[in-house]
Amino acid sequence: MRSREGLCTSLNTFFLALVCGLMLTMFVGTTSAQAGYDPAYEAAAQGNSNDGNLNDCDVDQWNTCRRNCTSYVAYRLNSVGVPFNNNYRGVQWGHARNWDDAARATGVATGPTPKVGAIAFWNEPYGAGYGHVAWVESVNGDGSVRTSNYNGLTEQFYTESAARPHGYIYFSNVGSDSALSNRMALINSAGQVYAKDDINAVGGWFNQESLARSISVSGDRMALINSAGEVFAKDHLGAGGWLDQNAKAATVAVGSGGRMALINSAGEVFAKDNLGAGGWLDQAATAKAIAVGQYRMAIVTPCGAVYAKDHLGAGGWIKQSECNTAKAVSVSRLGTVGIITTDDQVYAKDNINGVGGWQDQKTSAIQLELGGDRLAILTPDKKVYAKNHLGAGGWIDQGATATTIALGTNGRLVIINPAGQVYAKDRLEGGGWLDQNATARSIAG
Repeated sequence: MRSREGLCTSLNTFFLALVCGLMLTMFVGTTSAQAGYDPAYEAAAQGNSNDGNLNDCDVDQWNTCRRNCTSYVAYRLNSVGVPFNNNYRGVQWGHARNWDDAARATGVATGPTPKVGAIAFWNEPYGAGYGHVAWVESVNGDGSVRTSNYNGLTEQFYTESAARPHGYIYFSNVGSDSALSNRMALINSAGQVYAKDDINAVGGWFNQESLARSISVSGDRMALINSAGEVFAKDHLGAGGWLDQNAKAATVAVGSGGRMALINSAGEVFAKDNLGAGGWLDQAATAKAIAVGQYRMAIVTPCGAVYAKDHLGAGGWIKQSECNTAKAVSVSRLGTVGIITTDDQVYAKDNINGVGGWQDQKTSAIQLELGGDRLAILTPDKKVYAKNHLGAGGWIDQGATATTIALGTNGRLVIINPAGQVYAKDRLEGGGWLDQNATARSIAG
C-alpha cells in the first residue's frame, strides 16, 4: 500500500511507524498475532531491491511494490490462474483505493457479498488515504471475513479474523457477482420489517426484528431509518443483526455495490461503502431526492436540478440539468439515470457526461423505478407499466393497479395493490403476478 501501488511514499520514518501502529487496527475487524512473512509469497515475489528502506518501492514482476498489500494480492491472484498485473486489461490499478474503480473499468465484477477468493477492498480514508486490499480466506457467520494481508508500512504479512471491508472484487477465480439477490423488504402497518429473496414461496417472509419508518434495499444490503431518524444496515437475511451506522437521515438509498447515501435533516448529502459504524463522507451537496445504482449516485437539488457522479470523494458532481427540471430520480445497477420532471414526464439517459442527452420515454408517472435493465412506472391513474429499453415509448402494461412499486437489483417488480397486498413478478410480459401473502404500508426491492 505504499508508493504508487500503496501507502505513504512521502512520509518520514516516525510518521510511518505511527500510522503503521494505527493501521493494523483501523480496518474494522480483529487482527491476529500472525505477523511476519508468508514464505510462499517471499519466494515468488521478485523485487528490484531489498535494502529495507520503507520509502522505496521494490517493483516486483507484477509492477506493484513488493511487500505491499497490492503485491500480495497480485501474487494470490496469479497463484490461482488470474494473470493480474498493475496494467491488467489495459488499466493502471495503482493504489489500493483505486482498485474498485479499475475493476469496474475493466469489466471485473464488484459487490457487497463476501466470497472465498474475492479481493476485499477499503477505500479512502483508510490506509492514510491510500486504501487497502486483502485476500478473503473464509466467510464468517456474521458476514465478516478472514483475510490475509501484507502491509506496505511494515512490509509484513498478517491475518485479520473479522474484517468488514467496503466491498469485494470478484475476479474469474470466484466468478461474477451477477447473482445478486432480488431481495424484497416491507414495512407492515405496525412498522415491523420483513424481508425475503424467494418470490415463489407463498409467504416465507423473515422477521428482521426491527421497526422502521422507511427502508431501502439493493442486492443483499438493506438500510433503514427508525422512528428516531437513525440509520441501521445489514447484508444478511437472518433475524436481527442490524448495525448502527452512526448517522441520522431523512432519506437513505442503497446501491447494489453496497454504497449507501443519505440526505440529513439539513438537506446535506453523505455517502459511504462500508457497513461499519460511521465512515460517512460529506459529498459537498444538498438535495431533496437521491438514488444509487451500483456505485453511481444521482440527486435532485433543492432547485430541481439533477447532478450525478460515480466516485465517493467530496464534490465532483456533474450537472445533468438546469433548475426546475426534476422532482424524482432513480438509478439502475447498470448506471441508467431516470427522472420524473416537474410536469410528471419521464426521461432517462445512460451517460452522465453533462447536461443533455435525456431521452423522452413518452409517458407520465407519479413514481419511477429502475433496476437491472428495466424501467417501471406508476401512472397517475395507478396503473403499472414496465420496459427494458431506453427508446421512446414501448411500455408494457403489467395488468395491475398499485399504490406504490419497487424494482429489484435484477429487475424484480414488487407492488402494493390498493388493498395493501404485496404482489411480485420477475417476467416483463403483462400479468403473471405472484401473491406474496403479506400486507404492507411500504416496500423496497
